Parts: sequence; C-alpha cells; structure tokens
Amino acid sequence: MPRSKTTCCGPTGRSSADTYQVQSIPLMGLFSGGELVKSILGARPKPAIMDELAEILR
Repeated sequence: MPRSKTTCCGPTGRSSADTYQVQSIPLMGLFSGGELVKSILGARPKPAIMDELAEILR
C-alpha cells in the first residue's frame, strides 16, 4: 500500500487543512483512490491505532 505524509502548515498547507476539515492534531487520514476513507484523531497508543487500521486493511 503506498504511503505519503503531508503537513498542514505553511503557505500551501492551509488549503489541505480546509479540504479535509482538519481542526485538531494529531490527525491520521487514510485514503483510498484519493478519497478520505477514515480519520483517526488524537494521540493514541500504538495498539489502539493498529486495531483501527486492521479494520480498514482486512
């Protein structure tokens, strides 16, 4: 699965934050075909994140 990382800071970042309605950080967005399919908001322990990712990646 291809991965990429982006930032919502700086001159071009504001439009990304607006597009994906980012109002708080940390935020992990999972995309499929260029569409946001899941957002994981807030700091969480690794096992909790892995559980949420497992639901999507099955």
